[in-house]
Amino acid sequence: MEKYSKRITAFVLSLVLVLSLILSGIGLFAVDAIAKESDDGLIDYIVVDSSQQTLDSTQVVTVGINNKDVELEQTSIVYVNETTGEEYKAFATDETNEAVKFEFGFGGCDEGVYRLTGFNYVLNGSAYNIDIQSAGFDIVWGVGVEIITDSDAKVIDETDVDNQVSSDVVYTVTTDNTTYETKQLSSVMTKAATYSSTGRKGNAPNGDVVIVLDPGHGGSDPGAEHGVLQEKNLTLRIATIVRDILSEYGGVQVYMTRTGDYAVGLEDRAQLAWNVHANMFVSIHLNSGGGTGAEVYYPNGNYNGDVSYWGGITAQKIQNNLVALGLANRGAKIRNSENGTLYPDGSLADYYSVIRNTKLLGTPGIIVEHAFMDGDYGRLLDDNFIYQLAVADANAIIDVYGLKKTYTGMYYDGSRWYYMENGSINYSYTGMANNAWGWWYFTNGDIDWTYTGEGQNVFGTWYYENGTINWGANGLCRVGTKWRMVNGGHIDTAYTGMANNIFGWWYFNNGEIDFDYTGMAYNVFGWWYYTNGQLNWTYTGEGQNVFGYWFYENGRINWNANGLYNTGNNWRIVNGGRIDSTYTGMAWNIFGWWYFRDGLIVWDYTGMACNAFGWWYFVNGQIDWGYTGIGENGFGKWLYVNGRIPFDYYGQYTIGGVTYNVQGGHIS
Repeated sequence: MEKYSKRITAFVLSLVLVLSLILSGIGLFAVDAIAKESDDGLIDYIVVDSSQQTLDSTQVVTVGINNKDVELEQTSIVYVNETTGEEYKAFATDETNEAVKFEFGFGGCDEGVYRLTGFNYVLNGSAYNIDIQSAGFDIVWGVGVEIITDSDAKVIDETDVDNQVSSDVVYTVTTDNTTYETKQLSSVMTKAATYSSTGRKGNAPNGDVVIVLDPGHGGSDPGAEHGVLQEKNLTLRIATIVRDILSEYGGVQVYMTRTGDYAVGLEDRAQLAWNVHANMFVSIHLNSGGGTGAEVYYPNGNYNGDVSYWGGITAQKIQNNLVALGLANRGAKIRNSENGTLYPDGSLADYYSVIRNTKLLGTPGIIVEHAFMDGDYGRLLDDNFIYQLAVADANAIIDVYGLKKTYTGMYYDGSRWYYMENGSINYSYTGMANNAWGWWYFTNGDIDWTYTGEGQNVFGTWYYENGTINWGANGLCRVGTKWRMVNGGHIDTAYTGMANNIFGWWYFNNGEIDFDYTGMAYNVFGWWYYTNGQLNWTYTGEGQNVFGYWFYENGRINWNANGLYNTGNNWRIVNGGRIDSTYTGMAWNIFGWWYFRDGLIVWDYTGMACNAFGWWYFVNGQIDWGYTGIGENGFGKWLYVNGRIPFDYYGQYTIGGVTYNVQGGHIS
C-alpha cells in the first residue's frame, strides 16, 4: 500500500477534510494514498480509492480544494495508461466547495499502469490546468497488474513541501485562443478573459438546449451485422426512442440526422449540428468484433477545452448508465488522430470524423458504442433492452442539462404505461390519452386494459374495448348500461333515428336509446312506429310527424290503405296511408256510413249530410236508415224517408200528425 507520511498536524487536517466529505454528501472511501499538501496551491490533497484495481472495476479519486471560497466549474482530471500511452479524462461526479469526486471505470481491455497527470477546471469563465506532478503529487495505480509502492516513505517537513509546491506548480489558462502559463494563481486570474462556453445555457434563440441525435450508418451502409440484426436499424430505433423521451421535457429541442433508412455523409451530420446551434451531438452506434460491453468516445482536450468538458461529462454519464444495465465497462475515452491530423492551433486532432468536425464547428460530439452486435447479440434481440439503452442515453442528457419534465400525456417506465401531467404521474387521472400506437384509456393514472366503455376528448366521444379505441366498431354497441351508435370507433352523440341490434330496432335521441320515446321514426325501408324506444311490430293505429297523421299496421305505415280505418279509439279517413285529419263529411265501412268532422267521427252528430248519392240523415254520427221525419240545413227543411231525402216526391206528407206540403223533397 502506498502512503505519503506527514507531520501530525497535517495528518489531523487531512482527517478533518476527509470527514468533511462525509458531511458534504460525497462519502468516505478506502484511502490508499494521501498526497502532499500545499498552502499556496489550489489542490489540498488527493485520495484514490485503491492503488490496485481489477479489470471491469471502478476507480474513485477525490481532490480536496484548499481555497473554499472559489466556485470551480467543469472540473476534470487527466490520467494516462503508461503501458499503452493512451490518455483519458474523467469528469466530476460529485462536488462541493471543499472537495471534488471523480468516478470512472475500466473495461476488460484496459490493463496497465495508470498515472494521474492533470487537474482541469473553469473559474470565473476561464479555463485552467494544473500539472499534478508539478504540484508535487505522484498518484499511480494498476489495473489488472500489480504495482510496487514505497512502504517506507519518509517524513517531509511541511514548510519544505509548501516551498517546493509554490515554486513548481504551473497553471495554464486559455482565453481567446491564447495560452498563458504562471506559477501563481493570482497572476493567472488577472490575465484571464471570458472563456466561451457551450455549457448548460441553451443555444436555441429561445434559450432551449439543442440536441442532435445521429443514428449511425443508413441506406446502403448497414454498419455492423450479426444474425438478423443490422446496426443501421438498431441505431435508428435507439435514436427515435431517445427523441421521444426528450420530447417529454421542456427547454430542449431535438433533431435527428436521419429519420429513415437513407445515407447521410459524415460532414453533413456535423453540419446539421452547426445549422441548429447544437449544444450536444450524440452519434449512436453499436460495436462488433467479438467483444462485449459499452464504451463512449468524447473529444480530446485540444483546441477547444469546453467542447471536451461537456462531451466528456456527457460521455461518462452515458457510460455509467449503460454499465448499470449489466454491460461490461469499456470506459469513456478519447481517441486521438493516428495519422498526425492537427487542429488549426497545431494540436493533435481527434480520430473520429464526427467528433473532429463537430469540435471544429464548436459543438461537443460523442460516439456511443452501446454494445457488441456479436458479443451482446442475445440481449440486442430484446426490444425492452433496446429501450433501456435509449433510456440510458436520454437520462444522461437530461442530467447534464438539468432538463425538467413539462410533459402531459403517456409515459412508459420500462414496464408500465402511466399518465403524466406537468412532468409527474397523475394517479388520479381517469380518461383518454394517446401515443404513437393509438388512443388508450387510463384509470387512476394507469392504462386500464379491462376497460370497455366510452371515452371523451376534444375530438369527440369514442368506443373503447380492452383499454383502447376499437376502430373497427360500427353500429350499435353497449357502453356500460347504455347502447350507443358507433361509426369506426367514434360514438355519434348527435345521432337521432333508428338503429338495430340482436334485440331489435331502437330509437336513438342524441346518441342514446330514448326509452321514453313513443312515435314515428324513419329509415331507408320506410316509416315505423316505436313504443318506449323500441319498434312495435304489433302496433296498428295512427302516428304523427311533421308531415301529418299516418295509418300504421303491424308497426309500419300501410301505404296501400284507403278508406275508413280503425286506429284504436277512432275511425279515420285514410288516403294512401295518410290520415286526412281535415276531412268533414260522410265515410263508409262495413258497419255503415258515418259522419266525420276534422277527420274524426262525430259521435254526437245528428243532422243532415250529403255525398254523391244524395242527402242523408245521421243520428249519433251514423246514417239512421229508419229515420222518417224532417231535416234542416241552410237551404231549408227537407223530408226524410228511411234516412234520405226523396227528391222525386211531390205532394202532402204527414209526420207525427202534422201534414206538410212537399215539392221534390223540399218542405214548403
